[in-house]
Formats: sequence, C-alpha cells, structure tokens
Amino acid sequence: MPGYRFAFFETNDVEATKLAASMLEEGRTYPIDKRWSVRVDRSHANSEMTHNHVQLKNRDVAIINYDGTPSHNSDLSKIPSWIRDWMRDEGLTEHYLVSEENKSLGGVPAGVVSYAVGHEETMTKAGDLISR
Repeated sequence: MPGYRFAFFETNDVEATKLAASMLEEGRTYPIDKRWSVRVDRSHANSEMTHNHVQLKNRDVAIINYDGTPSHNSDLSKIPSWIRDWMRDEGLTEHYLVSEENKSLGGVPAGVVSYAVGHEETMTKAGDLISR
C-alpha cells in the first residue's frame, strides 16, 4: 500500500498548494487512455480500505479494493483485464493476490484462502485432541 507523504507549505502560495495537491492520492484521477481512468479513494470508515473507482468516460464501471476484492457490491468482471494489469503495474491494486487456482471461488485473494485453510487445519487438530 502506498506510504505516508507529508508536505509543508504556506497556504497562500498557489504554486506550492498545487504541487502538494498533486502528491495526494485521495481523489486523484489517473488517466489510462482517452476513455478509461481510475480514481483512488482512501478509506472513509474502519470497515473500508483504500479503493479505486474504475471509470469509463468519467462514470464508474466498478469499484475495486486495494487487495483486489470488490467494493460497494461491484461486479469486477466488468473491468477489462488490461485495465487490472495497468492498475497492478501502477501500484494501485494488489490483484496479483488472486491466484489462477482460486478464480473458481470468485477471485478470493490467495491470502484469504490460505488463512481459511490454516483455520480449518487448526480446527481439525483441535477436534482430534478433544476426541482423545
């Protein structure tokens, strides 16, 4: 995830204000081509994470979290694969966490699958110990 950046400037300095604003990712729109763009939004509540509004002609097509999962009940299949590749290359998403093996699970990130498998193994071992 992108790190923290700090900018100190005099608010009455118009050029410094513009430069500082260009450093902020919140609400920043990244043009991909003449039709497609991505707007980055930081989380606004504890239950949200940084997410990206994938837009076609300035209209949301889908909203994708930084970890590659859908946000706001979006259908990520509406995002062309080349757009997701571009987002990954630009560091706007970690959709590489979604493995080929788990695409049949709806694109659940590999880290979530790994955690679930580990949890299931722990529960099985606990059950074995209790039954002794």
